[in-house]
Amino acid sequence: MARKKNITAEKIIDLYMSTLLIDDNIPKTVYAFAHANNFEENDFYKYFSNFDVLEKHIFSLFLRKHFGAISRK
Repeated sequence: MARKKNITAEKIIDLYMSTLLIDDNIPKTVYAFAHANNFEENDFYKYFSNFDVLEKHIFSLFLRKHFGAISRK
């Protein structure tokens, strides 16, 4: 199977959230997550050092969107 050449932080976030929704579990390793989603493990590490950092980034995005929506009202 061909590997994706370019993956963004946003795409990794989308894939991670989909994985959590479908599997109801955090992936066991970054390698397994990358392999299951057809991208290189090293590409994950370009943006996030581990799943904890990824989850903190996601939470930060949720907060920014929430407070942005509140401030517009």
